[in-house]
Amino acid sequence: MKKKNSVEDLLDMYSEAGLQREWGVGFSTMWQKFGSKKYTGRNGMENITHDLQDMYVIMERAQEKILSLKKSEKDLEERKPTMWDIKVDTVRKQIDAESISYHQLELRYKFLTLIRSMYTVISGQQLLSNVDKFFSNRKNMDSIKSSMRGILMNEIDLEKNMDSMSVYMDTLRGKTEKAPVYTKPVTNVKKEEETNDNAEVV
Repeated sequence: MKKKNSVEDLLDMYSEAGLQREWGVGFSTMWQKFGSKKYTGRNGMENITHDLQDMYVIMERAQEKILSLKKSEKDLEERKPTMWDIKVDTVRKQIDAESISYHQLELRYKFLTLIRSMYTVISGQQLLSNVDKFFSNRKNMDSIKSSMRGILMNEIDLEKNMDSMSVYMDTLRGKTEKAPVYTKPVTNVKKEEETNDNAEVV
């Protein structure tokens, strides 16, 4: 049996599972970033569900922290104390850092939601196991590193890639609309504050 050790072999795995080949690159990148062998074994679905619950709590706390920082920023703007510029700049840098961190949490939550759907909709446990084995093999990693470099996606494209896969899973379930599966993004909070308070978006 031919060993699977090329990008084409990797994309074939997705095609054989009934997915579009072009999704394979993005999903593979997300698997390398957030995937784990614990999601592929006998208790894979249980581990995914457990991590999703934990992620929801973590995201709520992260969102509360960002909202608290935004409140501090607003208070500073209203009081304009000595060294105001330095203090506001510090708070805004914190908001920016926390927002970036929150987006990573959101990406992971989306990823976990997606692989849970793969379990239930396309019996994806075997696919996830094969993908994990592929990337656990150092020889495979060395042989495809240069090939993958030219087709890596940025985070915006990765998110679109996951969204497309999620919509496909929902379509297979016979749904016409994609149900929301993650908490309200912080970006929406920023837009509300910008409308109401003219706060600077960072």
